[in-house]
Amino acid sequence: YSGLSGKQKGEATEPGEGDRALCKITQVDGDWQARALTVLEKQLTNSLVGMYSQGPRGGKVTPANRKERREFLIQEADRNGAEDGDLVITTPKPQGRRQYGPNLGVIREVIGHISDPRSASLLAIHAHGIPVEFPEAALEQARNPKPAPAEREDLTQIPLITIDPHDARDHDDAVYAEQLDDGWRVIVAIADVAAFVTPDSPLDREALKRGNSTYFPDRVVPMLPFELSADECSLREGELRRCMAVEMIFDKSGSKRSHRFIRGMMKSAAKLSYEEAQAAIDGKPGGKAGDMLETVLKPLWGAYAALSKARDDRSPLDLDLPERRILFSKDGEIEGIITKERLDAHRLIEEFMIQANVAAAETLEKQKSPLIYRVHDTPTDAKIAAF
Repeated sequence: YSGLSGKQKGEATEPGEGDRALCKITQVDGDWQARALTVLEKQLTNSLVGMYSQGPRGGKVTPANRKERREFLIQEADRNGAEDGDLVITTPKPQGRRQYGPNLGVIREVIGHISDPRSASLLAIHAHGIPVEFPEAALEQARNPKPAPAEREDLTQIPLITIDPHDARDHDDAVYAEQLDDGWRVIVAIADVAAFVTPDSPLDREALKRGNSTYFPDRVVPMLPFELSADECSLREGELRRCMAVEMIFDKSGSKRSHRFIRGMMKSAAKLSYEEAQAAIDGKPGGKAGDMLETVLKPLWGAYAALSKARDDRSPLDLDLPERRILFSKDGEIEGIITKERLDAHRLIEEFMIQANVAAAETLEKQKSPLIYRVHDTPTDAKIAAF
């Protein structure tokens, strides 16, 4: 990519100069045009993230990225307070008329020290160019959200609850189930982020730049500022929140008969952890989980039992693999690695989310809207034999 043609508005892929990209080639009025579909290889940027080391002849910065071949020698006047073992951001020093000799660099910022347990995350963030800071315009929009006007259905009388890990900072989804004479009514609600992240707004542009939140063992680099994701876009217990919901009707065997989507207002009836909800179902109710056992939790598990039966009849690929969790001390040191316990409460939420996604796909297909499916291809004979 040489930078001769600019990025078209709305494209998700923006190659930089020197990048290698997969492009779609079309001919328009005799001219050949290329549109980047995905960037295959990024040209290394001018700045370098690495470790500063002090030697008898001066300092040098060794790159953190294994693909990076450059090393910078750092003169005393350019180390800007960096000490041996510091993790730094370095830029090349202008060479002037000098054409030969070692690469000289200037240390622009010290981001940590190699002995800091958190240094691995810092290195990964900077080496991959993950945006950490939000511009003031995006932060201002997050601090003072102005939701887009929309007609909303009142769901505040329905006891939707959130079930999340015990240490969750925000609550993205809520669930509810009710037994009918001939089946089950299930509602899955998610925070209506689109009401606040309006098209081409500062938040929208920043979300496009990131694409997703990035999770590390000791931190999260969010796609949206915490001022929004952990506040107006978090389904907090007892607080009025805008939501998108899908109401699904299942028969007694767990087969979906119908669904409808709702743009609504809800108020979470309770915030439960997976462990609290599971303990109540297992006969050890306590606190809010005990109060909601008969009215909220048992109907949820009843609906899940019906959906599980239908799932077993479909015989999908079931990769119920153990998940590991790293335990950290207050100082960031690793205290241990444990296997997360898999509970029916986890499977319940997962199954409800799958059903909500199936309903969304069916609705989009009915509207003939463009959409993307992730398809797992048939494995090769060699892979089957190895398995």
